Amino acid sequence: MPFDIGDEIELIFEQQRENLTLTVTNGVNQLVENYTYPITPKYLPNMGNFAFWGYARKYEVSQFKIETNEILNADIAIVGDSKAQGFFADSHATTFAAQLRAQHGSVINLSGGSERTNHMLDRVNEVIFLNPAYVFFNGGSNDNRDNRPIAEWALDYDSFVNAVEAAGIQVIHVLIFPETVEDVTAYNNRTLATYPIDKILDCGSPELHSDGAHLTQLGHDQVAFKMIE
Repeated sequence: MPFDIGDEIELIFEQQRENLTLTVTNGVNQLVENYTYPITPKYLPNMGNFAFWGYARKYEVSQFKIETNEILNADIAIVGDSKAQGFFADSHATTFAAQLRAQHGSVINLSGGSERTNHMLDRVNEVIFLNPAYVFFNGGSNDNRDNRPIAEWALDYDSFVNAVEAAGIQVIHVLIFPETVEDVTAYNNRTLATYPIDKILDCGSPELHSDGAHLTQLGHDQVAFKMIE
């Protein structure tokens, strides 16, 4: 796209799940680029970080705005890491979150790849603002993977739960799915010992991808079945 000194250029970056759209407008000239992010091996991260890279200091940013059209007052919000986000499902439409959405209407997925529980706590205000009726909380496997002391994880976990419940949102504790590369037993035992059994969801041992951590499509199906029944 042609541009001259003094031009005002508008860039709009939009994301709707796997679909990305970049629109660049300079006066009467406009450029639109679309990209579909593949389901495998990974989703886009969910950390909410933004950066501007200035080329040779030839422009300045005059305005910056972030908007979302995420569903307010959903029935269920899922908060977790890459497993909950849907890594290695066959498609976005066949993740366990999407299957749950097909049965329960408004379901939003606020999970992010590589997130530890402290990252989920960092954005607890976002969860509260969206005001779902229930949060299905599945945090901890990356805390274990990153060798965080279980006491630190527990403090962040409880802080997240307390903040969400204080806002009138019910929390369902989804036990960490067993892995072949990490032992999450201590984490799940702590959850079982701390929270009411009727607020805990044990999805058993869903089938794992060859990496020993994430779910296969069958694993997503198995988790969805447990959540829906």
